[in-house]
Amino acid sequence: MKHQTPVIRKTDIEREGSYLLRKLLRQARVSLADTYAVTLSVHGDFQAFGQVDRDGGYTFGAYDNRFTRASRGTCIIVKYQGQKIGTYACGLFDAHPTMADVMEGPGLYFDGSDDHLRIESPGAHQWFDAMRGMVGFSGGIWVSKHHRGTPLSRTLVPLLPLLGRAIAVECWGVDHVFAMMPEAVMRKGVGQRYRLSILEPGIVWHHRGADVPMWFGYHPPLMIVHDALAFMDKGLTLFDASGDNASRTVAA
Repeated sequence: MKHQTPVIRKTDIEREGSYLLRKLLRQARVSLADTYAVTLSVHGDFQAFGQVDRDGGYTFGAYDNRFTRASRGTCIIVKYQGQKIGTYACGLFDAHPTMADVMEGPGLYFDGSDDHLRIESPGAHQWFDAMRGMVGFSGGIWVSKHHRGTPLSRTLVPLLPLLGRAIAVECWGVDHVFAMMPEAVMRKGVGQRYRLSILEPGIVWHHRGADVPMWFGYHPPLMIVHDALAFMDKGLTLFDASGDNASRTVAA
């Protein structure tokens, strides 16, 4: 079956975003530059995301302009001394009739392989059945191995999703935002630092002939705006160790 390249409508962050979003992104750029001497750029599709070599890692098809089923996308690139050292991405999906139907039907992407997602637990299925309307899929977080375990990494892991989710709300007017992460990431405690309201297991990603256990997270638009306002009030101190327990893990 020949893949038909989807048309991604590019998002003009400056023109389509709200005053709150522009102020949020401006503060994030200044804070990162002043504290860590890094630059942050925001893009209206996945092209820049696909041009980053993530230490040889796989680029998830939902964040690839060639393969995604998303109608719109955004990505964030962080550079240090001209080198790309951090990424994030978010795609917009029309959950019709529900997000469960999208994931288990056409899927989030199609690259000609047998890759697909399965919602295996009844609890997870209930959550995705409840997601209807316009849904943001938040992810693509990567930090260069040379910067992992540093204060910069501990800042980027919660900050980039906060910014991307705000773009989904303030530019696209999403009804829901969810994320997914491999179980291995959860075991390392990284998933909890994404500051999601809900974290649960129950998803399987069939990739390259193997089943990869996945967790999913959810954060409602109201909390996304609340997080944006909290960052504008507290700056990078919002991500101090005391704030790392923002996620509510439903199932251990």
